[in-house]
Amino acid sequence: MNKRILILCEAIEPPAYSPRIMTLNRYLEHAGWITTLVAEPIALRSGAHAWDSLPTFREKRYFDYVQQQIVGLSFDLVFCSTYHYFPLQTAGKMAQLLHCPLVTDLRDIREQWGTSGFYTRSLSCSWLDKIAKHLFDSYHLRQRNRVLRQAAAVTTVSPWHQQTLSRFNPHCHCIYNGFDPNEIQPNDTPSDTFRIVYLGQLHSLEKRNPLMLFEALAQIPELNIHVDFYSGQTCTEELKKMALSHHVSLTIHDYVPREQIETIMQQASILLILGQKATPQGAHGIMTTKFFEGLGVEKPQLLVESDGECLAQAFDYTHAGLAATSVEEIKQFILDRYHEWQTKGFTRQAVQHKAEFTRQYQAQQFEQIFLSLCQK
Repeated sequence: MNKRILILCEAIEPPAYSPRIMTLNRYLEHAGWITTLVAEPIALRSGAHAWDSLPTFREKRYFDYVQQQIVGLSFDLVFCSTYHYFPLQTAGKMAQLLHCPLVTDLRDIREQWGTSGFYTRSLSCSWLDKIAKHLFDSYHLRQRNRVLRQAAAVTTVSPWHQQTLSRFNPHCHCIYNGFDPNEIQPNDTPSDTFRIVYLGQLHSLEKRNPLMLFEALAQIPELNIHVDFYSGQTCTEELKKMALSHHVSLTIHDYVPREQIETIMQQASILLILGQKATPQGAHGIMTTKFFEGLGVEKPQLLVESDGECLAQAFDYTHAGLAATSVEEIKQFILDRYHEWQTKGFTRQAVQHKAEFTRQYQAQQFEQIFLSLCQK
């Protein structure tokens, strides 16, 4: 008899379109599961009342919506994937209501940002802002941890996340993010210019700063090297000022449609990943999806700077490129790849263990957990 699974998640919208969830859903359907995917409708968040923006009310509206969508249905398992908190509360209540095990998948957690946290907005009054963020974090972490303890299993995206969440549920598994080989493939595309390319959001340069790269490039100014940031307009002025002071050729682009990303990566000579060194008070366990897509196109990747932790270990395990700890390392890495580009017109990285980081492989990992719980 086919197993039935209820999948809950945030709204599926651009730019990411929730590839972790959508790939899993397709895989399970192909494997014979009966899946019911109930994502939060975008329209549900655009209510006329100010209260609708508060997390508790958001969960209540979503819970009511899910109930409407599953009238008369029964399930063997509830699966919830979340960015930080929502919709964990709804998932916990639905699992209890349906009398079936719950699996929670946490793609990001509050602890990964260290003591400072990660907020795109702040109150003008610093002490009031600090209190408000503390109360927000305390409340949501208590609610999150209550659901984690209820869950039959927890999944997350890095070994550091797994270790952290295991304090609340020992049945915690690491399932990395990855790339879809049907969408991301290598292609040796010659280029007239050696391009170092960054793709992704930049909310600020505080936690993702390319300064070490610019310092290295300043020491090799005679080469035909161009830096491209596909990061939108948030940090434009800071990046331009940094490039000007280091005499680096830089172009900042708007975000591009997802269907263009593969071509841009294939034409790059080096793919730039921005990070920061892990410290007791700083960020931990952050492994951007662009790293996995870089494995997919088999391009040399440059991490500035090395986190000295999960991402650096993944660089070493997959032979992805350089997790940099010094300007001199970066300079030598660029020169080596530049020589390859001069010889062949393109660069290619001999990555290892690539198959372990496909979304299809990860979907198999999820299914094994689901089957073990459904058979109990």
